[in-house]
Amino acid sequence: MRFYISMRCKLGESEKLIHETLQTVCGDCACSYQTGCRWVKEFNEGKESLSDCPCPGQPKSCVNEQTIASIKEDIEEDLHIFVRELSDTNGLSYGTVHTTITEHLRMKKVKSKINEQRPKVSTSRTLLLHVNAGPHKARATTQSLRELGIQFAFHLAYSPDLAACDFWLFSILKDRLAGRKFDRIQDLAKAVNSELRTIQEEDYQGVFRKRQIRLKRCIESHGECFEGLKTSPSASDKLRDAASASDNLLDAASASDNLLDTTLTSDNLRDAASASDNLLDAASASGNLH
Repeated sequence: MRFYISMRCKLGESEKLIHETLQTVCGDCACSYQTGCRWVKEFNEGKESLSDCPCPGQPKSCVNEQTIASIKEDIEEDLHIFVRELSDTNGLSYGTVHTTITEHLRMKKVKSKINEQRPKVSTSRTLLLHVNAGPHKARATTQSLRELGIQFAFHLAYSPDLAACDFWLFSILKDRLAGRKFDRIQDLAKAVNSELRTIQEEDYQGVFRKRQIRLKRCIESHGECFEGLKTSPSASDKLRDAASASDNLLDAASASDNLLDTTLTSDNLRDAASASDNLLDAASASGNLH
């Protein structure tokens, strides 16, 4: 339509004639008379472009190198982060973040491709250990776990001495994050996730071995909380100590018998020596008589 108006302006036609021609050809789709007059004026003043001029004061795009780098860094730190979380963290709209991810970073969802190429992992032998939080015990949660074939177990109520998070994990996080201040909850969450990823698999395995020891101590203490307390020795420990004491007594008795035998032998030797002396004296007396 602008091209037609431009050609008619070069032919010297008036605004009214151009508008009437457009109405005849385009009907209701034709531009208004005022708009046609404005375009005719611009073309007569020498405008060649058919596009609108950029409006002064138009807001600049929020997408820049700094924004792209920040979003990329957040994604690399947490590959499971949601677009809404990136939007809140960087102060951008959902659409801006999504455009940055798909057009500037060229990232796409790969979950479906991974599911096609990766063999299925059996969950029949997976045991999920839960704390007694409301969302964990919700019917929707337990039903979903059963559908996935995942077995789950709950912590005993009021038993922080048996929960790995209470007796191990939380103390580690507090030590590592001590002295640091966070202005936003998103920054705190990012720091916690970073620290959790530095913990090695062997550390988690060691914690569950320690948990087995704690379960045994809980049984020995008849279900009482034993954290910070010296537990009484178990029956097996008492039997072992009694057997050791009995062995020591037997060794002492044997040593006493040996000492007694040695004493008796010494007395016998002394008596034999005395008898030998008496015989020598008798022999000497007999010689003198002769």
